[in-house]
Amino acid sequence: MRQAQYGDTQTGIERLAGVAAHEIGHLRNWDTRINMLLHYLTLPVNFGIGLANTTINRIPIFGLIFTLATVVFRLPSDIAHFLNGSTSQLQEYQADRFAGKLMNGVGILEFLDDISHLNQKPGDKFCDWITRSHPAIELRHDELTRESQ
Repeated sequence: MRQAQYGDTQTGIERLAGVAAHEIGHLRNWDTRINMLLHYLTLPVNFGIGLANTTINRIPIFGLIFTLATVVFRLPSDIAHFLNGSTSQLQEYQADRFAGKLMNGVGILEFLDDISHLNQKPGDKFCDWITRSHPAIELRHDELTRESQ
């Protein structure tokens, strides 16, 4: 019964506090703000491209010209997303370190232990999604353990 450990118990509350501290670390390090800024900066470009795809791009020569212009407008956005995505694992380590310091290692290490078995479920879409941007749980656990010593 894995559910009982997250109930209204001291251990469950510590794990929840560790996860909350990790997320506060993202806020403190501006990770969330940077992701929102990137989203809102690319929104007009993506909207314009979508609008053009349903209108202008249907006219043969204009469609070709606009498609080439699209590449020019999308390039800075794509580079920014690539650079931000390439640092996402570093952001996770920083948020883990912040949570470890804030909670004196309590909660976050136990939570990482609890979710370490999630990688073993084949075809689990959530785990596939979360491991796309997060480092391996074992590496995160080892990093926190080293930091706390």
